[in-house]
Amino acid sequence: MVETLVFTVICVIEANLLTWLFIKIRPTWSRRRVSLMAALPVPLLMWSLCTFLFVDAMSASKEECGVDACGMAAVASIFGAAIGLAGYIVGVVMSVFTYSLANRPASGQVNHDL
Repeated sequence: MVETLVFTVICVIEANLLTWLFIKIRPTWSRRRVSLMAALPVPLLMWSLCTFLFVDAMSASKEECGVDACGMAAVASIFGAAIGLAGYIVGVVMSVFTYSLANRPASGQVNHDL
């Protein structure tokens, strides 16, 4: 359970940092594009590792598996992919929030363009 929380916090930190970076280097990008791209790297790494583990577990022979070790590895990889999805969704939500904070005018500025 703690691992899931740590992974989610890492996804949020990474998404926020990349949101600030994308706002600075790509100011023409839309909020949707920035948020979806900023939240992607860490969950993509997680999904890649889980896909490799799942394929390795499913393609193993009975001699390599033992007493259902391959089934447990496959279930663990599916669970890891679900954690990656949760981390991605939380990262996108926090990235949208960070984007709105970054583009909000400062409190002392007044719009005189009437």
